[in-house]
Parts: sequence; structure tokens; C-alpha cells
Amino acid sequence: MGFGKLSMPAEEKVNLLQEKITDITKNQIERGVLCVISGMASSSIGLRTLDYGKLPISLLTGEIPYDQLDQHTYLLSGLATAEDVMRGEETQIFGTAGMSSFAGNTLAILPGTHSKHAWLEDGTLTDFKTFMSGELFSLLGTHSILSHSLDTQGNINAQSKAFLKGLERSAGAFLHELFAIRARHVLHNSPDKENGAFLSGLLIGSELRAIPRIPGLVCLIADGTLEGLYKKALQTLYPKTPVKTFSTEEATIRGQWQFIQKRI
Repeated sequence: MGFGKLSMPAEEKVNLLQEKITDITKNQIERGVLCVISGMASSSIGLRTLDYGKLPISLLTGEIPYDQLDQHTYLLSGLATAEDVMRGEETQIFGTAGMSSFAGNTLAILPGTHSKHAWLEDGTLTDFKTFMSGELFSLLGTHSILSHSLDTQGNINAQSKAFLKGLERSAGAFLHELFAIRARHVLHNSPDKENGAFLSGLLIGSELRAIPRIPGLVCLIADGTLEGLYKKALQTLYPKTPVKTFSTEEATIRGQWQFIQKRI
């Protein structure tokens, strides 16, 4: 698929998270194991609402705001600008900084339901913007007229002609290109799978074309299908810009581990 499905309802997510925390603390408390939670758990639909940290923040000397839930459990907050917010991605950016030195002008891209573009200047996070690419992909594939013309569940090949065509058409009239998917399906019987790949290319291309200036390096923090799609899109739209890829899971773990190291 191009993007993941929308997450489970907030109440179910909170209940599941609380259940897992209880299991961890019950089984590991005697060993003194610390539990670090990042992401939406610190939001208004999570366990406890925490205030956002502010930018700029150094990835070397700065620290994400947090709260201690009990003797062994820490809840990390997020970061905010005057116009945007993130929870969870900042931990991944901190973790990635532990794997690579970011000198000069670097753009960190974190694809997902709400993709993030974060600007780093010599190891300092200075700004970021959010793009609803993944959520729009899901909504269009399930709750719009296009849902009758799309297959959004299968894996998309970054080399497919349909995906590359979507990237190309993202330079045009976005809203027209969306309906053109329906028109091609009705008039020319274009396959649902190809239409899904085209939509993925159209959305990712539109997102990446919004980059305001060419960075010296793109740090792509992604896994699986999204890693391949975004890397191909970046190489197509910005062929002279180097791209380094990092695992989302590893970046999260390393970011949380950096926090733990300051507590022990």
C-alpha cells in the first residue's frame, strides 16, 4: 500500500497502551527497567496531556519535555511551532541524529499518516511542517467517489509507470488530477491497482514539490513500502540532492534510549 490505514479509535488505543504499560511495569519493576513512551500518548487523546516543547532545539544538548508517570515510566511530549505540532517524530529525529552528523542544511522527511518535513541547521531543529498525505490517501480510497476506482490495499511498486505518472502530474492542477482518476476508470477502464499507484504518486509528488528550498541533504526516516516510494520520488524530483535512509523503528528506539541514558 502507499500509506498505512488510519489508526484504531483513540479510546481503544489508550486502553491498549495502559494495558501494555501495566504488563511491563509488573514484570520488570524488580529489575529496575525504565519504560519510555513517545508519540500521541502525551496528547489530548492519550494518557496525559503535556505541553509542547518549543523550537529551535539542539539535537545534541536539547531535551524533549517529559513527565514521570511513576517510578519507572516516563512520558515524552512533542514539539511545536507557532503553526504546527508533532508528537513522536521528534524522538525519531533525535534518534537519527545519534546515527549521523547533520552538518549544514538538512531536511528530515518522516512519511506517514501525517508526514513531517523537519529542517535541521547544523544539528539544530529549526522548523517543520505537516502534510496530511497518508490520511488523504486513506480517505479518498474509502470515503470518496474515487473509492470505486481505486485499490489502496496492495503494495505499490515505486518503479511502476502509474506511480511515476502520478509524480509527473503532481506538477499540475491537483484537484483536477484527482477527478481524472475517476474519468479514466469510467472512460478507459483503467485498472484499480494502477489508479491506486497513480494516486500515491500524485499525493507524494504534491507533498515533496512543496519543499521551499533545496536542502544539502535529505534524511528519509521510513520503513517498508513508504521508504521505497519516497526515495524514488525524491530521486525523480530532486536528482542532485543526496538521500540517506534510516529505519523508523530504529530511530524511535535510539531516541528513547538517548533519553534513558540521561536518567541512569
